[in-house]
Amino acid sequence: AVVYANLKSNLGDFAILHAMLIELERRFPEHPVHVFSHGFRDVDKERFAAFKASNVPAFELRGTTYFHDIDGHRLRRLVSPLGIWPLVQAQLIRLLAARSHANAAQFRDYEAIFLCGGDMWGGVNVGISMFATLTAMHRYNDRIHTFPISVNPKIFMYNSRRSLQGYFAKIRKPLVTRDEKTKALFDGLCVNSIAGADCVFSLQSLAADIEPVAGRDQSRALLVLTGKTKTLESDLRSALQRLSSLSGRLALLTTCATEDGPAYDALSRELGIPFLAPTTWQ
Repeated sequence: AVVYANLKSNLGDFAILHAMLIELERRFPEHPVHVFSHGFRDVDKERFAAFKASNVPAFELRGTTYFHDIDGHRLRRLVSPLGIWPLVQAQLIRLLAARSHANAAQFRDYEAIFLCGGDMWGGVNVGISMFATLTAMHRYNDRIHTFPISVNPKIFMYNSRRSLQGYFAKIRKPLVTRDEKTKALFDGLCVNSIAGADCVFSLQSLAADIEPVAGRDQSRALLVLTGKTKTLESDLRSALQRLSSLSGRLALLTTCATEDGPAYDALSRELGIPFLAPTTWQ
Protein backbone atom coordinates (compact mmCIF):
# COMPACT_ATOMS: atom_id res chain seq x y z
CA ALA A 1 0.00 0.00 0.00
CA VAL A 2 1.15 3.53 -0.82
CA VAL A 3 -0.60 6.02 1.46
CA TYR A 4 -0.95 9.85 1.42
CA ALA A 5 -0.38 10.16 -2.35
CA ASN A 6 -1.15 13.70 -3.51
CA LEU A 7 -3.00 13.49 -6.82
CA LYS A 8 -4.57 16.95 -6.98
CA SER A 9 -2.63 18.12 -10.10
CA ASN A 10 0.90 18.81 -8.85
CA LEU A 11 3.20 17.24 -11.44
CA GLY A 12 5.99 17.01 -8.87
CA ASP A 13 3.82 14.76 -6.70
CA PHE A 14 2.97 12.58 -9.68
CA ALA A 15 6.69 12.31 -10.43
CA ILE A 16 7.38 11.28 -6.81
CA LEU A 17 4.71 8.58 -7.05
CA HIS A 18 6.21 7.44 -10.36
CA ALA A 19 9.61 6.99 -8.68
CA MET A 20 8.01 5.12 -5.78
CA LEU A 21 6.17 2.73 -8.08
CA ILE A 22 9.36 1.90 -9.97
CA GLU A 23 11.20 1.19 -6.70
CA LEU A 24 8.36 -0.92 -5.30
CA GLU A 25 8.15 -2.95 -8.51
CA ARG A 26 11.88 -3.64 -8.18
CA ARG A 27 11.75 -4.59 -4.50
CA PHE A 28 8.39 -6.40 -4.50
CA PRO A 29 8.05 -8.10 -7.90
CA GLU A 30 4.69 -9.75 -8.54
CA HIS A 31 3.04 -7.81 -5.68
CA PRO A 32 -0.01 -5.69 -6.58
CA VAL A 33 0.33 -2.08 -5.44
CA HIS A 34 -2.64 -0.17 -4.02
CA VAL A 35 -2.50 3.63 -3.79
CA PHE A 36 -4.50 5.70 -1.28
CA SER A 37 -4.66 9.45 -1.88
CA HIS A 38 -5.30 12.09 0.78
CA GLY A 39 -8.92 13.09 0.95
CA PHE A 40 -8.80 16.89 0.99
CA ARG A 41 -8.48 17.44 -2.76
CA ASP A 42 -10.18 15.61 -5.58
CA VAL A 43 -7.99 13.57 -7.88
CA ASP A 44 -7.13 15.54 -11.03
CA LYS A 45 -8.80 13.17 -13.50
CA GLU A 46 -7.06 14.54 -16.59
CA ARG A 47 -3.57 14.34 -15.12
CA PHE A 48 -4.26 11.06 -13.38
CA ALA A 49 -5.29 9.50 -16.70
CA ALA A 50 -2.19 10.95 -18.40
CA PHE A 51 -0.05 9.61 -15.54
CA LYS A 52 -1.42 6.07 -15.86
CA ALA A 53 -0.86 6.23 -19.63
CA SER A 54 2.80 7.30 -19.25
CA ASN A 55 4.30 3.81 -18.84
CA VAL A 56 4.25 3.74 -15.02
CA PRO A 57 4.27 0.37 -13.22
CA ALA A 58 0.81 -1.07 -12.62
CA PHE A 59 -1.14 0.10 -9.57
CA GLU A 60 -4.72 0.48 -8.41
CA LEU A 61 -6.26 3.54 -6.76
CA ARG A 62 -8.13 2.14 -3.76
CA GLY A 63 -9.34 5.00 -1.58
CA THR A 64 -8.29 7.94 0.58
CA THR A 65 -6.86 8.68 3.98
CA TYR A 66 -9.27 9.34 6.86
CA PHE A 67 -10.63 12.75 7.72
CA HIS A 68 -13.50 14.23 9.74
CA ASP A 69 -16.04 16.98 9.27
CA ILE A 70 -14.66 19.26 11.97
CA ASP A 71 -13.17 22.49 10.63
CA GLY A 72 -9.90 22.36 12.54
CA HIS A 73 -8.83 25.82 11.42
CA ARG A 74 -12.02 27.44 12.75
CA LEU A 75 -11.76 25.51 16.01
CA ARG A 76 -8.12 26.49 16.39
CA ARG A 77 -8.98 30.19 16.05
CA LEU A 78 -11.34 29.78 19.00
CA VAL A 79 -8.90 27.74 21.11
CA SER A 80 -5.61 29.50 20.32
CA PRO A 81 -6.00 32.24 22.97
CA LEU A 82 -6.02 29.48 25.60
CA GLY A 83 -2.63 28.15 24.43
CA ILE A 84 -3.78 24.53 24.48
CA TRP A 85 -4.12 23.75 20.77
CA PRO A 86 -1.57 20.87 20.76
CA LEU A 87 -3.71 19.11 23.38
CA VAL A 88 -6.85 19.69 21.31
CA GLN A 89 -5.19 18.45 18.12
CA ALA A 90 -3.95 15.32 19.89
CA GLN A 91 -7.50 14.61 21.05
CA LEU A 92 -8.88 15.14 17.52
CA ILE A 93 -6.28 12.71 16.18
CA ARG A 94 -7.28 10.10 18.79
CA LEU A 95 -10.98 10.55 17.99
CA LEU A 96 -10.47 10.26 14.23
CA ALA A 97 -8.19 7.23 14.62
CA ALA A 98 -10.77 5.51 16.82
CA ARG A 99 -13.53 6.28 14.33
CA SER A 100 -11.39 4.95 11.47
CA HIS A 101 -10.23 1.70 13.07
CA ALA A 102 -12.89 -0.52 11.52
CA ASN A 103 -12.12 0.71 8.03
CA ALA A 104 -8.36 0.54 8.66
CA ALA A 105 -8.67 -3.22 9.09
CA GLN A 106 -8.23 -3.39 5.30
CA PHE A 107 -4.51 -2.72 5.84
CA ARG A 108 -4.03 -5.83 8.00
CA ASP A 109 -2.62 -8.17 5.35
CA TYR A 110 -0.42 -5.85 3.31
CA GLU A 111 3.17 -7.01 2.98
CA ALA A 112 4.23 -3.40 3.57
CA ILE A 113 2.75 0.07 3.82
CA PHE A 114 4.74 2.99 2.41
CA LEU A 115 4.06 6.62 3.23
CA CYS A 116 4.61 9.33 0.65
CA GLY A 117 7.10 11.96 1.74
CA GLY A 118 5.49 15.31 1.05
CA ASP A 119 5.15 18.20 3.47
CA MET A 120 1.70 17.04 4.54
CA TRP A 121 2.36 16.11 8.17
CA GLY A 122 2.10 19.66 9.41
CA GLY A 123 -0.83 22.00 9.69
CA VAL A 124 -4.22 21.34 11.21
CA ASN A 125 -6.77 19.44 9.10
CA VAL A 126 -4.25 17.58 6.95
CA GLY A 127 -1.97 16.90 9.92
CA ILE A 128 -4.88 15.47 11.93
CA SER A 129 -5.85 13.26 8.99
CA MET A 130 -2.31 12.00 8.43
CA PHE A 131 -1.49 11.14 12.02
CA ALA A 132 -4.93 9.62 12.62
CA THR A 133 -4.60 7.47 9.50
CA LEU A 134 -1.15 6.32 10.63
CA THR A 135 -2.50 5.50 14.11
CA ALA A 136 -5.49 3.59 12.74
CA MET A 137 -3.39 1.55 10.29
CA HIS A 138 -0.75 0.75 12.90
CA ARG A 139 -3.34 -1.00 15.07
CA TYR A 140 -3.58 -3.71 12.39
CA ASN A 141 -0.19 -3.65 10.67
CA ASP A 142 3.17 -2.38 11.97
CA ARG A 143 4.99 -2.96 8.67
CA ILE A 144 4.86 0.78 7.95
CA HIS A 145 7.77 2.46 6.17
CA THR A 146 8.37 5.85 4.60
CA PHE A 147 9.99 7.06 1.44
CA PRO A 148 12.11 10.23 1.91
CA ILE A 149 10.04 12.58 4.04
CA SER A 150 9.80 16.32 4.68
CA VAL A 151 8.38 17.88 7.83
CA ASN A 152 7.80 21.60 8.32
CA PRO A 153 9.12 22.94 11.67
CA LYS A 154 5.72 24.60 12.13
CA ILE A 155 4.52 21.14 13.13
CA PHE A 156 5.44 22.11 16.71
CA MET A 157 2.75 24.81 16.63
CA TYR A 158 0.12 22.10 16.36
CA ASN A 159 1.56 19.06 18.14
CA SER A 160 3.47 18.48 21.37
CA ARG A 161 6.93 16.98 21.30
CA ARG A 162 5.68 13.91 23.16
CA SER A 163 2.82 13.38 20.68
CA LEU A 164 5.16 13.65 17.69
CA GLN A 165 7.54 11.11 19.20
CA GLY A 166 4.61 8.72 19.60
CA TYR A 167 3.37 9.20 16.05
CA PHE A 168 6.75 8.76 14.38
CA ALA A 169 7.46 5.72 16.58
CA LYS A 170 4.79 3.94 14.52
CA ILE A 171 6.99 4.09 11.40
CA ARG A 172 9.88 1.64 11.02
CA LYS A 173 13.34 3.11 11.36
CA PRO A 174 15.42 4.68 10.17
CA LEU A 175 13.26 7.43 8.72
CA VAL A 176 14.83 8.86 5.57
CA THR A 177 14.70 12.65 5.27
CA ARG A 178 14.79 14.59 2.02
CA ASP A 179 16.11 17.86 3.47
CA GLU A 180 18.41 19.01 6.27
CA LYS A 181 15.70 20.86 8.21
CA THR A 182 13.74 17.63 8.60
CA LYS A 183 16.88 15.75 9.67
CA ALA A 184 17.54 18.38 12.35
CA LEU A 185 13.91 18.20 13.48
CA PHE A 186 14.07 14.41 13.89
CA ASP A 187 17.41 14.67 15.68
CA GLY A 188 15.76 17.08 18.12
CA LEU A 189 12.96 14.58 18.70
CA CYS A 190 15.51 11.75 19.17
CA VAL A 191 13.92 9.95 16.20
CA ASN A 192 16.29 7.59 14.38
CA SER A 193 16.75 9.04 10.88
CA ILE A 194 19.25 9.32 8.04
CA ALA A 195 19.72 12.12 5.53
CA GLY A 196 18.61 11.28 2.02
CA ALA A 197 17.18 13.01 -1.03
CA ASP A 198 13.81 13.19 -2.72
CA CYS A 199 13.14 9.89 -4.51
CA VAL A 200 12.12 11.87 -7.60
CA PHE A 201 15.83 12.21 -8.45
CA SER A 202 15.90 8.48 -9.24
CA LEU A 203 13.99 9.37 -12.43
CA GLN A 204 17.06 11.05 -13.91
CA SER A 205 17.88 8.26 -16.36
CA LEU A 206 14.24 8.04 -17.41
CA ALA A 207 14.11 11.79 -17.99
CA ALA A 208 17.36 11.70 -20.00
CA ASP A 209 15.73 9.34 -22.52
CA ILE A 210 12.85 11.71 -23.29
CA GLU A 211 13.28 13.27 -26.71
CA PRO A 212 12.78 17.05 -26.96
CA VAL A 213 9.64 18.13 -28.77
CA ALA A 214 10.28 18.58 -32.49
CA GLY A 215 10.11 22.14 -33.79
CA ARG A 216 10.32 23.73 -30.34
CA ASP A 217 11.28 27.39 -29.99
CA GLN A 218 14.75 27.20 -28.45
CA SER A 219 14.88 30.96 -27.87
CA ARG A 220 11.80 30.88 -25.61
CA ALA A 221 12.22 31.58 -21.88
CA LEU A 222 9.86 29.78 -19.50
CA LEU A 223 8.82 31.45 -16.25
CA VAL A 224 7.86 28.87 -13.62
CA LEU A 225 6.90 30.42 -10.29
CA THR A 226 4.84 29.12 -7.39
CA GLY A 227 3.89 30.64 -4.07
CA LYS A 228 1.00 31.54 -1.80
CA THR A 229 -2.28 31.86 -3.68
CA LYS A 230 -2.98 35.32 -2.23
CA THR A 231 0.26 36.84 -3.50
CA LEU A 232 1.12 34.72 -6.53
CA GLU A 233 -0.39 37.04 -9.13
CA SER A 234 1.44 40.10 -7.77
CA ASP A 235 4.66 38.07 -7.50
CA LEU A 236 4.27 37.00 -11.12
CA ARG A 237 3.59 40.56 -12.24
CA SER A 238 6.73 41.74 -10.42
CA ALA A 239 8.82 39.00 -12.04
CA LEU A 240 7.49 39.88 -15.51
CA GLN A 241 8.41 43.53 -14.99
CA ARG A 242 11.96 42.52 -14.11
CA LEU A 243 12.09 40.31 -17.20
CA SER A 244 10.77 42.99 -19.56
CA SER A 245 13.87 42.62 -21.74
CA LEU A 246 12.57 39.15 -22.71
CA SER A 247 9.32 40.58 -24.08
CA GLY A 248 8.05 38.44 -26.94
CA ARG A 249 10.08 35.41 -25.84
CA LEU A 250 8.45 34.64 -22.49
CA ALA A 251 5.95 31.89 -21.78
CA LEU A 252 4.36 31.07 -18.43
CA LEU A 253 4.36 27.48 -17.18
CA THR A 254 2.81 25.94 -14.08
CA THR A 255 3.43 22.49 -12.62
CA CYS A 256 0.32 22.72 -10.40
CA ALA A 257 -2.65 23.99 -12.39
CA THR A 258 -5.12 23.60 -9.51
CA GLU A 259 -3.28 26.01 -7.23
CA ASP A 260 -1.38 28.31 -9.58
CA GLY A 261 -3.39 28.13 -12.80
CA PRO A 262 -5.88 30.96 -12.11
CA ALA A 263 -3.11 33.53 -11.46
CA TYR A 264 -1.18 32.43 -14.55
CA ASP A 265 -4.28 32.41 -16.73
CA ALA A 266 -5.30 35.92 -15.63
CA LEU A 267 -1.91 37.42 -16.51
CA SER A 268 -1.71 35.43 -19.73
CA ARG A 269 -5.00 36.94 -20.90
CA GLU A 270 -4.11 40.44 -19.73
CA LEU A 271 -0.58 40.59 -21.15
CA GLY A 272 -0.89 38.23 -24.12
CA ILE A 273 1.82 35.89 -22.85
CA PRO A 274 1.46 32.16 -23.69
CA PHE A 275 0.47 29.98 -20.72
CA LEU A 276 1.35 26.28 -20.52
CA ALA A 277 -0.10 23.72 -18.08
CA PRO A 278 1.38 20.30 -18.94
CA THR A 279 -0.46 17.11 -18.02
CA THR A 280 2.62 15.02 -17.15
CA TRP A 281 6.06 15.69 -15.69
CA GLN A 282 7.58 14.30 -18.86
